[in-house]
Amino acid sequence: AVVSTQSTGTLACFVPTLLCVPAQICFGRLVIYLREKASVLTDSRVKTIHEIILFIKVIKMYGWELMFKKLVERLGVKSQDSLGYLCSRNHLMSFCISPILS
Repeated sequence: AVVSTQSTGTLACFVPTLLCVPAQICFGRLVIYLREKASVLTDSRVKTIHEIILFIKVIKMYGWELMFKKLVERLGVKSQDSLGYLCSRNHLMSFCISPILS
């Protein structure tokens, strides 16, 4: 009688954990997709800043500072929006999955 009670308890804990594995796989793929998307935006901003630093003399000579400042700000806003979306998704997934696994 003791063995069957322990087996039932073990199954009651083990089955929900196994059911969460497909959800974790889907959420993991979503996180990977969003991180790749965010890294592309961040890379483009860093690349633009690097080019500005390389050609700062030309930019200063022709007075293009404001134009390049606006360009970097736009790239930064896009990057921050994407990173904010990613962070909110991560928090949402943590909030939804952690009570199930606890």
